[in-house]
Amino acid sequence: MRAASRVELAANGSASLTPCQLLAYLQHRTLWLIGVVEGPLVSLAGSSQEYHCAVLCCGLSRLCSDSHMRHQYYALRCFLLDLWDHALGECAPSTSPAVNKALWKAADTNHTSLLRQLRPRTDVAKCFHLIKGGRICSVHSVRGEEFAAAPSAPEAPALLRVLQDSLARPKDIFVVTFGSWHLHNCIGLLTNSYTQSLVRVGALYQATRARFPNFIFKLTGHDHTECNAAGIVVNPVTRCLPASQGNYPLSIGLRVMQTAVSVLGRYNVSTMNNYQLSRQLYQAHTIYAAGTMDCLHWCT
Repeated sequence: MRAASRVELAANGSASLTPCQLLAYLQHRTLWLIGVVEGPLVSLAGSSQEYHCAVLCCGLSRLCSDSHMRHQYYALRCFLLDLWDHALGECAPSTSPAVNKALWKAADTNHTSLLRQLRPRTDVAKCFHLIKGGRICSVHSVRGEEFAAAPSAPEAPALLRVLQDSLARPKDIFVVTFGSWHLHNCIGLLTNSYTQSLVRVGALYQATRARFPNFIFKLTGHDHTECNAAGIVVNPVTRCLPASQGNYPLSIGLRVMQTAVSVLGRYNVSTMNNYQLSRQLYQAHTIYAAGTMDCLHWCT
């Protein structure tokens, strides 16, 4: 990918891309979606309503799962449905079970959710293949400490190092994100772990950009989860309110976004920033059959 194309993709997100244009970007390369992709995947096909309808028509019930990465991966899978290589279908990133296991172990984490103090269940990586030799792969990893850990760190080996040393090719495209497992509206932000994780990702990009130049960090979208007067999550969640009515400091989400922009900017990492837009889209969250809502995940 030319540098200009990479900047264009980062600046405009996916809003201006048609399926055929995205296919051209991905010809003979892999798009690696790594982390928990937060924020709405806004309007791949012109308007958010038009794209939302297209996703619903695919009947992918797993779009309403508990993983941001699944949302984006399955949304793109639906968006590019007519351009799949159906003979290859969907499969693991490698034909080697050992390579797939090493990738999963690097992505998995012992760190817990700030909200529930629960360890995540890391999904296995998966890919779907496109005509003309491209593919899109989802690598699920929720905590930033895993992405670019130092060799001596408890989280080693670093997920990005494992991927670049085994499966990735220099012309591949990396869209990386983390953040939501470092914060919560009613509690705050784990500033040190989040900032240090960003620093390590930026430093790794600088160290490897000559070989892997196509690297974009997608910033965390706004969390519309409502808090009560005692600073506890309202449960059950039956509504997602405008940001100004959620009874939480708006400074938390802004700090998450601004920290990423500041830190990654020092390392010249391209960013995809739709935070301000996501803050307005309080009505675009997941609704479950029982009538409850998830104000962190998005209907894409």
